Amino acid sequence: MNSLTRAIALGAVAVAFAAVGAAGVMDPRVFGVLAVVPVLTAWGWVSLVRPADALRMSFVLVLLANTKFRDRDAWASLDGSLDLQIALELALYGAIGITVTAAWLSQRRPHHRMTFGEMMPIGYSGVALCSTLWSVAPAMTLVRGVQAAILAGLAVMAIRQLSASGALRAACAALVRYALVCSAVAAMLPSTVLFNTEAAVFQFTWFDIHPITAGTLLALAALSLLVHGRSSGDVKDLRYFGMPTVVLVPVLCGLLVLSRSRGPLAAFLVAVVVLGILRSRWRAKYMLATATGAAALFVSIALLGGWSWSTASATVRPSAVEAFVLRDQGFDDFASLSGRRELWNDLVPFAARRPLLGYGYQAARALTLDAAAWAGHAHNAALQSQLDLGVVGVVMLAILIAMATGTLWRRAALACDHQHLGVAVFVLTVFLIVNATTSESFAGAPGFETALMFLMGIGGGRPAAA
Repeated sequence: MNSLTRAIALGAVAVAFAAVGAAGVMDPRVFGVLAVVPVLTAWGWVSLVRPADALRMSFVLVLLANTKFRDRDAWASLDGSLDLQIALELALYGAIGITVTAAWLSQRRPHHRMTFGEMMPIGYSGVALCSTLWSVAPAMTLVRGVQAAILAGLAVMAIRQLSASGALRAACAALVRYALVCSAVAAMLPSTVLFNTEAAVFQFTWFDIHPITAGTLLALAALSLLVHGRSSGDVKDLRYFGMPTVVLVPVLCGLLVLSRSRGPLAAFLVAVVVLGILRSRWRAKYMLATATGAAALFVSIALLGGWSWSTASATVRPSAVEAFVLRDQGFDDFASLSGRRELWNDLVPFAARRPLLGYGYQAARALTLDAAAWAGHAHNAALQSQLDLGVVGVVMLAILIAMATGTLWRRAALACDHQHLGVAVFVLTVFLIVNATTSESFAGAPGFETALMFLMGIGGGRPAAA
């Protein structure tokens, strides 16, 4: 009987191999899919054995998954077309999902009671998944919703396994290494930089990601070094690839300037000012930092809503600084924020038609592309969230932001380590919300900024004793 069973099993295996071989000859991508299976299996075993290390590595995977290595048609995501770049993105998110599941299984207390902070990103991703039911692009909404759920799970499990400060440090360390490696590749191999080679001015980036995205990541990496350098005791002790912080910060800042990304640069300057206030010995430093961040946000909104250049200034020759900021644009183009104002005017009526639940998570891409062929997103986090998930999505993101910014006051009178966490979360949140006035940021396609906002919202909402 055993011999018969073995013969049947061997016969089934032979038939399976023959079927796979025949399918692979017809479509070579079959072999690629099968090659991923043992890799993900091995990664799952590593995640079970060493969940903390796997969670730290997952932040690198998030960054790699959202790296564009080549140009792709703007409508391709809506059409559901699959290529190697999208296959890599899905495989990496699958690996992150395996890590999250393994980390959950390895908990000492599997039925750990969820905090309110943990419920918010999970609830947000749940609403995103449910929006598939009314989405104008259900396939895209489903995929993006699953990715958002994976990032929410990553944030929850990273904080449970590594602590709030440990998870934030792990995310920031992954970002610094990623930014340094990609910048080095772009500097040594300029041929790998594919973005808009016919542009009138040079903007530093790597591979085919937008310079604004590169500028955002560079700014966040520099801020990460600044906020964590002081909290580690001696700034010189914080090293990456053998280089101290005092060398890396100027390098990252210089690359940020070379990216000529105006929104991230302005948000970075505001965040640095806030950090300087919080590092001072002023008695009212927490009040001043909060007022500075709020004032920067209100000024940004006011400038976006009502600022414009006079027609006479279009004939004035700009200075060197103005020419650098204008990026070879006219004053009118610059005043319209590179067409963002016109885009927002076109999108607001669409938001008013579905105010409560929106058009489906990330499905508003169809509307933005119809309004402007160059715009895959609304280029404003509040409007993007309103279009995707309506008032419900805006309120949930606002609660996450409130929890993140509120951690500064909740931890102000606590021990030094808790104060450092509050300062780090507050400064990074100030950068994100100011930058989000001209970028979709954490409200856009799930990525590192989304994961970072989830982390800071959960970490800010946890009791200090946790």
